[in-house]
Amino acid sequence: MTLVLAVVALALVLPWGAAAAARRLAVLLPPREACAVLTGAAVLLAGGTLAALIALFHVPLLAALEQVPLPRAAAVWPAMVPVAAAAGAALAVQAALMVRRWREHRSMLARAWSATGDSVSDGDLLVVPGPDPQAFALPGRRGAADGSW
Repeated sequence: MTLVLAVVALALVLPWGAAAAARRLAVLLPPREACAVLTGAAVLLAGGTLAALIALFHVPLLAALEQVPLPRAAAVWPAMVPVAAAAGAALAVQAALMVRRWREHRSMLARAWSATGDSVSDGDLLVVPGPDPQAFALPGRRGAADGSW
């Protein structure tokens, strides 16, 4: 059981440690490769965390909690319902903030593409003509309001 708990704890702590490595990696790689590597790493770490949380049900103490009826659990720990409600409310707030941020990002990307005007795109690089030429890398296809690839 100690080995299982150690593996579960490692799988839950590993994503937090990977954040520091991700910052360094993002600086070292070119943008396109950094995006692909960081996305892949995030998916793998999320999968590992999910697997660790599922593995927690195989720990006998936690597996026994699954068989405890709700009225008995509420009698032993009266704060269970308010804590669960607060956790649900926090999850709902975070989901709403995530959707708002996603919409803001898409809107900003659409405005950035429309602001480029008649600039010439050369592959991954967009050069805006003027007295001081400026170059930008905008994600998504030119003219696609949804920012799709």
